[in-house]
Amino acid sequence: MSSSSPYSRRITALYALFLLPGTLAATWITRTPDIRDRLNASTDEMGLVLFGLAAGAMVGVLSAGAWVRRFGTRGVLGVNIALMAAGMAVVSLGVSSGQALIATGGLALFGAGMGLAEVAINIEGAAVERLSGRALMQTLHGCFSLGTVLGALVGIAFTAWRVPTEYHLMGLTLATLPGFWWAIRGLPRETGRFTPASEETPTTSEDAPKAANASVWRNPRVLMLGTIVLAVALSEGSANDWLPLLLVDVHGVTPALGSLGFMLFALTMTLGRFSGNALMRWLPRHTLFRLCIGLALLGVALITLTEHSGVAIAAVVLWGIGTSVGFPLSMSAAGEGDNGDAQVAATAIMGYIAFLAGPPLLGFIGEHAGLDRALMVVFVVLALGLAVSGAVRRQDGTVAPSHKG
Repeated sequence: MSSSSPYSRRITALYALFLLPGTLAATWITRTPDIRDRLNASTDEMGLVLFGLAAGAMVGVLSAGAWVRRFGTRGVLGVNIALMAAGMAVVSLGVSSGQALIATGGLALFGAGMGLAEVAINIEGAAVERLSGRALMQTLHGCFSLGTVLGALVGIAFTAWRVPTEYHLMGLTLATLPGFWWAIRGLPRETGRFTPASEETPTTSEDAPKAANASVWRNPRVLMLGTIVLAVALSEGSANDWLPLLLVDVHGVTPALGSLGFMLFALTMTLGRFSGNALMRWLPRHTLFRLCIGLALLGVALITLTEHSGVAIAAVVLWGIGTSVGFPLSMSAAGEGDNGDAQVAATAIMGYIAFLAGPPLLGFIGEHAGLDRALMVVFVVLALGLAVSGAVRRQDGTVAPSHKG
């Protein structure tokens, strides 16, 4: 990226705003076995704890579009920082006291911040991609996955060193706050904000964003893209929330190796996303998606049907690579056209609902049928995403962004 680009500071800020939430997410994920033990929770009780994260995040996701239209992406991301920091503090208190209800409430606050942020940064990323003419979404989501790798490395080390989970959670949260602050200051205030034209009547001005938002939900292509994002988000979210426990409880590895298995998933996600732009020089967008989703289906099937730890590790690699490109490809596709911001918001809403609400549901199923059998839900939903994969095909008349680094 040229330093003279008018978008250099803004793009760098976006890199940070994708990287840092990934780091914090992995902080929670790598410590789930210890948190489960500290809270003395069963599988379905952990599902209830995770439901706090899902409930908060759904509130954030569903309200994000209205907040962005009113305050812009920069304003929404400022609220996100406060909610995430407060949430992690409450989670730490719940873990240290062994109180699942307190931890659940903290996760609800943390989830609300994450939900607001994830919609806002995807709107910002799609806007910069359109304005700069550069393919950015693969790299931006690659930064999120890179953050999960970095967070997993810290989590593995702290688990091995027996650092108390509450110190780990709060310490890393405080360490990321200056980075969040610096990044948000690099964004313009107007992105996503609704600014009515001067000739419109007040009634028309107020109703225009509502009408545009309603029309998005009647667009068949947006609904298909949302289905695709729902599928890959459920796949990613299930691995994030349950993979360490799945490897420990079903495949018999140690907690440290369970965290290492999650890091391997995050690493393959990262490599897949950073390779996406190069691969799209040779493959159409929809073809790349179909190849990857096939690998994800194979990985989920293998880890579900075998208890052999070696096969499970190979399945994690296939699962991670296969899941990697679907979300950013769909965000790029949703951002095309005159109503790009609203389409990105709608598509992201469907994805993040699955990302956050799906894994707790798997916990309830896993309590009765086993976590490995619960993953068959992921397999079925991924197959549905493959069935509507034509929606990621580039629309006629849209210009493909540059895939140069």
